[in-house]
Amino acid sequence: EKKQGRVEANIDTGRTEISVDVQRKPAADRGDSTTKVGSGNGYRASLLIGSVVKNEAGKDLASIKDFVVVMATGKIRYYAVSSGGVLGIGEKLFAVPIRSLSFHVNDRTHYFVLMGDEKALETGKGFDPAHWPKDADGTFGVTVNP
Repeated sequence: EKKQGRVEANIDTGRTEISVDVQRKPAADRGDSTTKVGSGNGYRASLLIGSVVKNEAGKDLASIKDFVVVMATGKIRYYAVSSGGVLGIGEKLFAVPIRSLSFHVNDRTHYFVLMGDEKALETGKGFDPAHWPKDADGTFGVTVNP
């Protein structure tokens, strides 16, 4: 799957244009494995970060940028989901509760499905990358807070 994009930015010193040609290989082609860790149901963090987030119809919506782990319990507090933008410019980050995403895996790929209203990714406020929230937005995917 090949994706192309164009980035335009106004810099104080003038106008800069960057043409972008990005190709993301499937996990199996990157040397990643979609297999479970050991005989359990755990997955490596490196497999989850960068995973595609789709809607229930299979349309690509966003990607997993990172996630926050509670060190005392080892449980994921929320996923930081990145939507919009090209190469990080213009993207919005959302603190999505783990209950709002379901993980799917098959022979050659893995992805998450957003269980809720995808309009939250289009019109929601997101969070500042310099100030990560303590907890997920409990209303994510249910109501939109523009």
